[in-house]
Amino acid sequence: MTVQELLRDLGHEMGLGPLQLNSERACRVLCDDCFDITIEFSATNDICYIHSFIGLAEDYDAKILYPTLLDANVLGRGTGGASFGCDAESGDIILSRFFDLEDLTFSKFKIAFQEFLNYVEYWTDRLEKGNLVLESNLMIKPGQAVATHGTKKER
Repeated sequence: MTVQELLRDLGHEMGLGPLQLNSERACRVLCDDCFDITIEFSATNDICYIHSFIGLAEDYDAKILYPTLLDANVLGRGTGGASFGCDAESGDIILSRFFDLEDLTFSKFKIAFQEFLNYVEYWTDRLEKGNLVLESNLMIKPGQAVATHGTKKER
């Protein structure tokens, strides 16, 4: 899929017409009238990045915030394959995901974009409500037996 095809198809799907990149190779779309999603492309046009602001790190207790976000990042289980980051300068908490355009179809992107938007909404709402109770997203919990090199071992 090319950059132009993705922008055309996404704009059409959203009823906006073809989306246009700015000078920084990015465009922003407002989803559900409240979630601002930025779509960017690499200089070589082979990678598409989507990202969204989730909150400000300074608004939360770092001892609770960072373990919660890092736990969600584990294997992408709490983020749908996206990743959390925090901009060191602004303190913005960002959820982001990238796609290799060579292997991407619009159908796959559309599904992934909607899933990403669902996680943006979920995490924005969770942070706004101050719900930072650690909810492990790991399938194997400490103390469960796991196979390691053919032997069972307690974690």
